[in-house]
Amino acid sequence: MKYPKEIRPHIKKYGGQKIKAKRRGVDWQLTFQEWYDWWQATGHYEERGRGREQYCMCRYGDTGPYSLSNIFCQTSAQNVSDAKAGKSSWNKGISPTEETRQKLSLKIKGKPNLKNRKQA
Repeated sequence: MKYPKEIRPHIKKYGGQKIKAKRRGVDWQLTFQEWYDWWQATGHYEERGRGREQYCMCRYGDTGPYSLSNIFCQTSAQNVSDAKAGKSSWNKGISPTEETRQKLSLKIKGKPNLKNRKQA
């Protein structure tokens, strides 16, 4: 599908977020239109980003897919704070599923172990 030039930068941002979710092994169930409309409805589309006071798309309990029924908007600082406070399922003592363990294992295979790396 060919999009008008003024839409293309938004599609690039959508694609970037979708790819990052996929790299982390998180299912992505949002179409471009759903993603764009959701961000517009939050009122924070122009304030998106990774900085402390910028806004991010978060998942409830930091689990499940990115889907309209499982996302909310908050600052990156609050998202990090919630994870550290144990509001994330990873910090509540809930063991990851076998599928998640396998995805993580495949992700780190072949990467150097930084703890055992000799200092130059």
